[in-house]
Amino acid sequence: MSDVSNRVLMQAMEIPPEMDDPEEMDDVEEDAIYESSMVDIVDSLGDRSFRDTYINLLPDIKEQTFDRRRVFCQRLLDKVYDLYDFRFSINLDLATETSLENVLKFIEFLEYDNILFLSLVWEMFKVNLMKTDVETFCNSRKNIIINEVEEQLESHHQSELVDQWLRTYYKERFIEWFIRESEKSKVFIQLEILERKGKLDETKV
Repeated sequence: MSDVSNRVLMQAMEIPPEMDDPEEMDDVEEDAIYESSMVDIVDSLGDRSFRDTYINLLPDIKEQTFDRRRVFCQRLLDKVYDLYDFRFSINLDLATETSLENVLKFIEFLEYDNILFLSLVWEMFKVNLMKTDVETFCNSRKNIIINEVEEQLESHHQSELVDQWLRTYYKERFIEWFIRESEKSKVFIQLEILERKGKLDETKV
């Protein structure tokens, strides 16, 4: 728990002396958990700690009302703009359960649930990621990577928002993201490629 979320939790848990109704006290506690969990998840976006924070705290968010979950998703999208300088070109109407789920799928792909997709791109290069300088390799092949991503989008379906992001995010920042995520998950990407080729027992990473 970050200092900010801890402070939010403590402030929200300060129950006035006159409040002795158990239901009101439960509401205050629920408010505090929601605010604290939202702050922790949003603040960790872009950090290596995001996946664990998100998975551990998302159940607290999912128990909330639709309106609160909509606020949470909007906060995530605002943080994406701050970190990645990206907004969807379409006007996202967060008015349905499906729209909220689409936002979460996008966030998950952006931050950690992208190993399969990355492996499909890397497989085309026929290199061992464990022996590759990822940053140098990618920076010298930017256009090839972008073209391969576009080809993968034609043959491997992505969720609506992930598809839009991959098609519209500008090249330089996308390559930065691609390098970061490849470096972070290179072992798992290499294993995914080997498993798909049926070579896990033949090759040691």
